[in-house]
Amino acid sequence: MTIIRYRFKCYFVASQHKKGKKMKLTREFYKLDKLAGAKIYIPTEVDGLEFCLYEHNSGAWKDGELVSDHYLAQCFRGKQAKPAWHYNFGNSNNAKQNRDKFIQNEIKEQKQRLEYKAEQRKKALEPHTWKENDIVYESWGYDQTNVDFYKVKNLIGKCTAVLQKIGKKTAPDSYAYGHGMARDVIADDRLSSGDTFKVRIHNNMARMRGNYSYASLWNGQPTYESWYA
Repeated sequence: MTIIRYRFKCYFVASQHKKGKKMKLTREFYKLDKLAGAKIYIPTEVDGLEFCLYEHNSGAWKDGELVSDHYLAQCFRGKQAKPAWHYNFGNSNNAKQNRDKFIQNEIKEQKQRLEYKAEQRKKALEPHTWKENDIVYESWGYDQTNVDFYKVKNLIGKCTAVLQKIGKKTAPDSYAYGHGMARDVIADDRLSSGDTFKVRIHNNMARMRGNYSYASLWNGQPTYESWYA
């Protein structure tokens, strides 16, 4: 029954798309709450969650009662239109118990997500610890691990730093990687290259390379670098 309804919706959207009509699918489109017996559950102990619960009855009877064959649940987070998950927990003896347990785990994880976001917002308001002449490093790459070092030339306002790239060298006690395509490096501020540039400091880090990597304070310890690619 649920599958038929969902397929009909998909067919309807596809047919409208072919006609050139642009449709905005809302949360109401995906909800199962139009089905008979479906229930909406919004937990009060945490914000940003909405569940749609549905128990499918095929008409089977047991001990004089109508038996629920399948226990389904949808979960919507925040303002999302599409469900974060939509599961059928089957028709075993523990199906309802498993569904309820899964929902409680989702509530617990949502609490952790909200606490993490609140912590990050709090950190964002804290002053950074960067100082002039500090050295920061950036570790980035896909097939290999690249490391670049920068020197803080100047600080502007509360969250802007002026950086300049400096050199690097193999650490004196670098681990001897047998494959010969990696080493441990340290900064060498005797060398500098390129023009100075500005970065914004957030959570004591600065976004680099169009948000592909971050620069953070270097602790003076050797840093792993490779050149597999």
